[in-house]
Amino acid sequence: MSALDVGLLVAALAVIVGTAAKHDFSLPDWNTFSIVALASVPVLIRYGMVIESAAGALRASTAPAVLFAYDLDHPLVFLPVWAVVVLLSHLVLFDTGRSIGRGSIEVLGGATMVAVSRSIDTVLWPVDRAVTAAVVYTLTLVTLELLRVGVRHIDRVVGGVRRADAGLAFGGLVLACCVVAMLREAYTHDPHLITGLLGAACLATFVVGQILLARLQASVRGVDALAAAGQAMPWPADQIENTLAGFARSAIRAQDARTQPSSGSGPGQLSIALHEHGYLVVERVRGDLPFTRADARLLSALAGLSDTSRAHALKEEQLRHQATTDDLTGLPTYPHFRQRVERLGNARGGQRRIVVVFLDLDGLEPLDTELGHLDTDLVLSALGTRLRTGLPENVEMCRFGGDEFILLTVLDSDAAVEELDARVRSLVEEPQAIGDQVMQVSASLGVAASRDPHELIDAVIRRAESAMRAARDARPRVQAEAQSEVIARLLSDDGFAVVLQPLVAAKSGELEAVEALVRVEDQVFGRLSPVLVVGSAQRSSLLDEVTEVVARRAIDAVRQVEALVGRRITLLVNIEFAQLRSDSGLLATLRELVRIHGIELVLEVSERAFEDWTDDHRATAEELRDAGIGLAIDDYGAGYATYSLLTQWPWDLVKIDRDIVATDTPAGRRLLVHVTDLLVDLGFPVVAEGVEDAEQRAFASGSGVWLLQGWAVARPLTSEALLERLRAGTSF
Repeated sequence: MSALDVGLLVAALAVIVGTAAKHDFSLPDWNTFSIVALASVPVLIRYGMVIESAAGALRASTAPAVLFAYDLDHPLVFLPVWAVVVLLSHLVLFDTGRSIGRGSIEVLGGATMVAVSRSIDTVLWPVDRAVTAAVVYTLTLVTLELLRVGVRHIDRVVGGVRRADAGLAFGGLVLACCVVAMLREAYTHDPHLITGLLGAACLATFVVGQILLARLQASVRGVDALAAAGQAMPWPADQIENTLAGFARSAIRAQDARTQPSSGSGPGQLSIALHEHGYLVVERVRGDLPFTRADARLLSALAGLSDTSRAHALKEEQLRHQATTDDLTGLPTYPHFRQRVERLGNARGGQRRIVVVFLDLDGLEPLDTELGHLDTDLVLSALGTRLRTGLPENVEMCRFGGDEFILLTVLDSDAAVEELDARVRSLVEEPQAIGDQVMQVSASLGVAASRDPHELIDAVIRRAESAMRAARDARPRVQAEAQSEVIARLLSDDGFAVVLQPLVAAKSGELEAVEALVRVEDQVFGRLSPVLVVGSAQRSSLLDEVTEVVARRAIDAVRQVEALVGRRITLLVNIEFAQLRSDSGLLATLRELVRIHGIELVLEVSERAFEDWTDDHRATAEELRDAGIGLAIDDYGAGYATYSLLTQWPWDLVKIDRDIVATDTPAGRRLLVHVTDLLVDLGFPVVAEGVEDAEQRAFASGSGVWLLQGWAVARPLTSEALLERLRAGTSF
């Protein structure tokens, strides 16, 4: 409650006490009509007309008309009683913070209008006093309301006021004053019970009319809002939620309207389901009119318009995507690419130059004949993905047609041009698994640069294309080999190397564990992606052999680390869910290695690949536990984040996926805290993986996790590099 509201309350109480004291605290003469009139005050306040403005809603009730139920020419002993009823009605019916100020204004307005109206006496009774009362009350109300919002903001009070509502509220007050005055006059001349009851009935009829008028006003407001919403269709795609909330507030005069995942169940709330987009929740302040079925139908209509706008936006986005994006590679089409790069024409000058790379895949036509269209499409699709994700954001690219691609960017040095050329070749020549083969393609590249702002971009593209065609003279064929043969060669040629990524305590920064990660270098294809190797090994039924090689080398490295630091260091090794079986020769070997070397080994199983947990899995897990080998959930939150998975086994570690850890949004950080709290409450040691910078490390450390892993802690290190860092005493 503001200081002004306190001042208004003090003034209202002063009027009440002063008037009552002036008349020796006498009570008015009660009769049937006056009792019914006074009892109607809370209803008239509750169902008062609502006048909207930019400063908010002002409820203009006809409660002051009840003052005409008493003879204004007599002592004003009824005024304090009426004022107390008004204050109590506002206090009980509405929010306390605003009710005190508004109720006090109504009391002061009523007192002022009585003081002025009783001095009016013309042949136009009771219209003269009723009009005078309405004018004085309105002026008092507006003046004091201006003081509440500030005189400097008078435009906010006056601006946006619906003239029809204001006129209806003023006319209603005049009419109410006339009706009450005439009913009181009739009862005064014939003070019988029947006359009193008749007057009370007329007064009750007026009150009912006031309620119906308030409902009618709400209906008119809703129709206007619905019409405006319909005229605005389709709503802007990026403003659908805000537009829906705005129309909802306007339609049913809600204090707040928002969309949220769950329905609202609080007092004064109404929820409407949105198609696949949660709920529209609207809320009114305490004491406002309750929501009706008409309000619900109106909001449902608005929700339907929002769903239609979303469907329109989705269809428009799909059409735009189809028109501007190549379906196979996900890259822009050439016409859309030309529109995007046109703005770069003026970026040239000085050392800055436009660089165009024209790329043509080598030997794709014979590959199409050998493998078929579907596998060839996979090659093009994979290349599109690598180009989109592997190049800087300022590189514009498109699929020109067939197996040809164009890249365009602005660079400022010859070294940057060479670096771009090397990066593109590296992405193109990265081996990939297609069908049952490991495949490596090459490309002919033509590069052209232009510093001349007057040279057309088309001319630069043509020069790059000419350079590409000149480079196709010695085009090699696509290199392909069966995946099983590649994995077998890696096993026989010692193609696997192991690096260790440290996991440190969030609070102390002490090294607690290391995760074994594989690095692969093939004599034919060069460096291979670990994801590609694991997938190929699994499809070739050689994954157990690869995992055993990795585990043996990691165990040797960890033993050296333990000897240096003088304490146990946990070793984490990744396995696939399919490897967790009772007849596994790999698991038997790991149990024997743990028995011989006495290390702490934990096997990580990714949540992405979890299947149904069976009795065989439990029996296998128990055998591993008895042998001193733990199990951990890796990438928790990357798959289905199934809660049932957490209850299947007393996991030694749960690693929260990097997508949850690395988010910088408020909602994402709240999610990290809640997931951590859940896992800790279940008794699981928690690891935050993918901690990439100091800010993420600080927040993850404060969220309650036990261990941290990521580049902000340490990059994957060879055993020699890790030992050297430990000897140097470098902190993590």
